[in-house]
Parts: sequence; structure tokens; C-alpha cells
Amino acid sequence: MKKILLITLCFISLSIKAQYTTYTIDEVGSISVTDDLELQGGNYKEMVDSYLNSRHINFDSRVVFQPKGLNAFDKEVNSYCRIIIETLYGDYEPLYSKIPQISVNELRELSTTMKQSLIQGFAGTSLQLINFYGSTIVKVNNQVAIKTSYTRRLGDNAPVRVDVYHFQNRDRMHSLTLSYRIEDAALWKEKLSHSLNSFKIDKQ
Repeated sequence: MKKILLITLCFISLSIKAQYTTYTIDEVGSISVTDDLELQGGNYKEMVDSYLNSRHINFDSRVVFQPKGLNAFDKEVNSYCRIIIETLYGDYEPLYSKIPQISVNELRELSTTMKQSLIQGFAGTSLQLINFYGSTIVKVNNQVAIKTSYTRRLGDNAPVRVDVYHFQNRDRMHSLTLSYRIEDAALWKEKLSHSLNSFKIDKQ
């Protein structure tokens, strides 16, 4: 009896294990994403792009992963999660492998700048900044990034946790945004952590 129970538990464990797909993104690098998310496309992407353009929010490159079914406007999708990779071209620092020295005051100024940027970006929209957790210098997959974390709300919707990682890479800057509805943390948090740790930039 004990042997049968053990086999059953092993089968259940294997059946619910998350599956991932590795995507290669031109001019950026690669990332592994849970199969519970899909690459944003079709009419849904056109709708989102139209809104961003109306807000004068433009990026040289923008890739979005969202819950599977949204592209088909599936009404059964009732969970919020996003992985967004954006690239801007310009003059930036190299992609460091060592965390640069930064003073407490410089870090405080950085956090203040990031917070003000969010407040300005949310102005005139239904977005509200609920909590701002500050900006820090972190290492992701041996790549240095500026991490900014906060929670926000859209209208009367449930609060969303957002973590943004900015990677400078000489002639471009990549931003990796991971967000999920806080009440859905058990569904998305671990999967987004996997994607974060898999993110690899093609160094310039």
C-alpha cells in the first residue's frame, strides 16, 4: 500500500512541473519563459501599441510575454502577469560583470530619480503608485543591473508587484520588467524568478 501511494505522489509531482521555452531575441539575447505565458501578438499587440503611442511611449524594441490566451481575447484568462523586455539605443556604460562602487547618497539620489520618473509616467492615467521599495545595484546571471521595485494599481484592480532591471550595454540599454498581481504570487513568482535567472544578454 505504501509503495502505491509513493508512486502516485511522484506522478502528481511530475505532472504539475512547469515547462519552459527559451526565446532568442534579436539585438538582446535570450530568456527562458514558462509555457503558461505567450508572446504578445496579433490584434491584442496592435491595441496595446496604439495605447502606448497615444501616450508617446516608444522603444526601439519591445517584447512582451503575457498569460496564454490573451492574444485570442480569451475571457477565461483572469490572472495578470507580464515579462517585458525593452531596448533603447544611445550612449551607455559597458555591461559590467562586477558591481561598481556607489555611495549611499548616490543610491538615494538614484531611488529618488526613479520614483519621480514613475510618478510622472503615471500622471494622467488610472495608474497609482502604492509603495516604492527603492533602487539597488544587483547582479543577474553575472550581469550588473539597476533594480527598481514597487507596487502599483490600475483603477480598482488588485495591486501588482513590479520589479524592473536596467542593463547598460554600451550603445543600448535593456530593461527587463517582471510583474504579477500580488494575489497571484503563488502562481507566478517562482516562474518569473526562473526567467530572471535565465536572462542572458549578448554582450557588445
